[in-house]
Amino acid sequence: MYLPNDPYIKNCISEGQLMCGLSGDNRTSEQPGLTALHTVFLRYHNQIATSIFQINQQWTDDRLYEETRRILGAIFQIITYNEYLPAILSQSTRDVYGLDLEDDGHKNMYNPFVNPSVLNEFSTAAFRFGHSQVPSSISRVNKYYDPYQPLLLRFAFHNASVVYDEGNGGIDGILLGQIVTPLSKTDESLSEEITDHLVPRPIDGPGRDLFSINIQRGRDHGLASYNHIREACGLKKARNFDDFVDYIEPPTIEKLKQAYKHVDDVDLFLGGLCETSVSGASVGPTFSCIIGEQFLRLKYGDYFWHERGDIRSSFTYGQLQEMRKVTMARVLCDTLEDVWRIQPDVFHLPAYKNNRVKCSELPNLDLRLWKEAPSN
Repeated sequence: MYLPNDPYIKNCISEGQLMCGLSGDNRTSEQPGLTALHTVFLRYHNQIATSIFQINQQWTDDRLYEETRRILGAIFQIITYNEYLPAILSQSTRDVYGLDLEDDGHKNMYNPFVNPSVLNEFSTAAFRFGHSQVPSSISRVNKYYDPYQPLLLRFAFHNASVVYDEGNGGIDGILLGQIVTPLSKTDESLSEEITDHLVPRPIDGPGRDLFSINIQRGRDHGLASYNHIREACGLKKARNFDDFVDYIEPPTIEKLKQAYKHVDDVDLFLGGLCETSVSGASVGPTFSCIIGEQFLRLKYGDYFWHERGDIRSSFTYGQLQEMRKVTMARVLCDTLEDVWRIQPDVFHLPAYKNNRVKCSELPNLDLRLWKEAPSN
């Protein structure tokens, strides 16, 4: 099963009748990793809906969809907070912002005074830190993790044919390749694939520079400078460039001196990337602060947060415990076409305490707990 075709995407390299995929995000086919993930969660959604229908055949299509959407939303929250955030934020940061999830029972943490909206500093700067980790090529492997020919990123933008390229693993090859690719360091260096060759059309035409786009976007959005935001996050406000030495290396400070006239001119996106990562994290203290605050808001300001047990739509205790078993590794096992071994934590490389196991050894979601008792 693949995403339905999107007839409105014009700049798309297709494979026969298979076009760039349609989803709720018009960037789905910007690069094949995104397409693959959208496809995986589409498949997982349909698997859940099918299983629920088998035990509740009296349910209407609308009810099946809404309940499946609710389950999938909860699982996405669980994966994000249990697996993704620990890969980018330190334990101390997660403790400060209360981001770790409970492992038993309900937790009624909703606070009506917490604003759950997205911070401008988060969406426009801090959560774009991953741009510095983008590799020059997309690794693809088979089910035994033997490599196929890597794909240079400049040839992958809006290239749907890559997703259907079974000779190089298709979606399986792309996602399995991602979970065995070492993570690049977060710093001020971006691959030339996204600074010189971002989404060129025609394919041999000039590309755009994502670094410059991010800098200009921050200015268009009226972001405060790096110096002001780091002060808001509890760090010392710098009086001159050399005051950045607490979290930025001296050679990098020298480059900032050459690029900016005043210490208050340094853009948030660049300044955050320049910081040395916090121990146990992928980002420095300023981006840790912004990301931590954002995910606090998304957790404590969400009336329908999946852990709640005091509202009509709350999951039962048993349902909540079942969903807590689900990991991203389990989702990949259930949705990829030919995978049989995988590391339990796919956000880290396979290694000691994270060695690959058979998919059958990973806990699965038991949807029988969603069976509705017959009405009298």
